[in-house]
Amino acid sequence: MSENHAIQSQISAYAAKFIKEHFGESPSKIKVELHPPFLLIYLQGFLLAPEKLLISRRESKRVMESRDLLINSLKNEFLDGLSSYTEFQANALFFDWNLEKQSGLRIAACSW
Repeated sequence: MSENHAIQSQISAYAAKFIKEHFGESPSKIKVELHPPFLLIYLQGFLLAPEKLLISRRESKRVMESRDLLINSLKNEFLDGLSSYTEFQANALFFDWNLEKQSGLRIAACSW
């Protein structure tokens, strides 16, 4: 296994554990890609039961607002933990969600 692949696997496991601890569920699939100075984390199959209910009631905006609040409050904790698995420092975290596809993307800007 290459060093790059090992790092990607560690980051994927960390992201799944972090999301499970703070959201109560993990995505069905996580894919990690390194493109210095960026780290991309793709999430698939991630929509919680209460979120499904809100979306069925055309309340997607509430789902996005609650995710934004939660992720922003956990951003520093996620970045600190992420840096402990890698040889680089993650400095910023950006994210976007596609609720229809039950997917998301996290982009970490890093210093190598």
